[in-house]
Amino acid sequence: MYFTIAYLIKLFISPQLWVPGLVGFPADKVLLPLWLVSRFFVNRARYLFSLPLQDRLFLAWVLWIFVTSFVNDSNALTTTYLVNYSMWFVLFKLIKSSVITLRELRVVCFWLVLIVMVLVAEGIQHFHAPDGRGWAGQPMGWALAESGRSGRLQWIGIFDGPGVFAVVYTTALPFVLRYLAPPYPKTWRLIALPMAAALFLAIYYTGSRGGFLATLAILGLYLAYWLKISLSRLLLIGGILLGLVAVAPSFLVSTHDSSRSAQHRVEVWADGVDMTIANPVFGIGRGNYSNYTGTLIAHNSAIEAMGETGLPGLMLWLLLIYTSFKHLYLYHQQTDSLQEKSLVAALGISIAGYIVSSMFVTLEYETFYMLLALAGTTGWSLKQPLRLQPRELFLIGGAVLGWLMVVKIFVMLYFR
Repeated sequence: MYFTIAYLIKLFISPQLWVPGLVGFPADKVLLPLWLVSRFFVNRARYLFSLPLQDRLFLAWVLWIFVTSFVNDSNALTTTYLVNYSMWFVLFKLIKSSVITLRELRVVCFWLVLIVMVLVAEGIQHFHAPDGRGWAGQPMGWALAESGRSGRLQWIGIFDGPGVFAVVYTTALPFVLRYLAPPYPKTWRLIALPMAAALFLAIYYTGSRGGFLATLAILGLYLAYWLKISLSRLLLIGGILLGLVAVAPSFLVSTHDSSRSAQHRVEVWADGVDMTIANPVFGIGRGNYSNYTGTLIAHNSAIEAMGETGLPGLMLWLLLIYTSFKHLYLYHQQTDSLQEKSLVAALGISIAGYIVSSMFVTLEYETFYMLLALAGTTGWSLKQPLRLQPRELFLIGGAVLGWLMVVKIFVMLYFR
């Protein structure tokens, strides 16, 4: 558990990239081996080497990436992907062998919120800094002319852009929102309310469309869960979200802008459909998207996975996500603890928000697989190991083909 928290600090705050005295410290090369060795001294090795269904799907996804990369042309980025996915699988296993109980999961999620709130303070201070520099000396990101801003929040490392930095904030948001409703006492709500307000402000300062839409999705799911959704309440939530869209600044909701940011995204989505139709089984290989388009990557994780690894790769990716949600659902049904129900619901909403953001920015980072690993840790507490029925496999297969058709139709209508 403590190694998981240490990795969260290394990933989000990244002191090894900017804190004097720590710059250049090989955090991964030190932390991961120590973490691996520690599993044998705390009697967690059996969790490390077991392969429940979720783990087998992740392993199959990684192996399929290797297959599609060898079948297709490769480049330096391909090698980077192969190394990254191999490391992310190891990280996934380390987390699942470190967070075994719901108490440990609660502690890790609590630390996740604390760590992100540090970056909330950094972001708000950065936005108002006279010299336009953040704590790590990073400048503001580029801003749309329509926003009237001089820049947007960004961080460092893998979060060195407004769109990806917004994901840091939206990832923590559901865990803060859960304290605003029972079973938590009013004193907790008084603390959580200003934290939520600060998160909303920081998300707004990123100026990210994906972050804005992810925030709306998180709010909608939060209200749907804690209001125990009915048809009338669903209509109420829909009305509230439409109202938020109506009053939102145009640069957050417009699909056309002076820099053609939104239009460029749809163009590379169209390329993703074309490469999938041309190479439906093996795709074009990981790391080759920008070579195919001649300009940019997909700016959409699902389209990039589909275009580069084919329809089988997209299916494995979706199955991994589906089993993560199913772990949370089954544990939610099993436990009688309202706080545990609240925790797993918040984790599920956090993953859902991440997926919404990934529709506008390619977010294939270890952040996502850490969240999926945390969801999978609930599997250790299930009365029966998770299994998939043939009906579920059929539905996921239908979702893969449906996704291809939906994106194709959307692209055609957009450029009509």
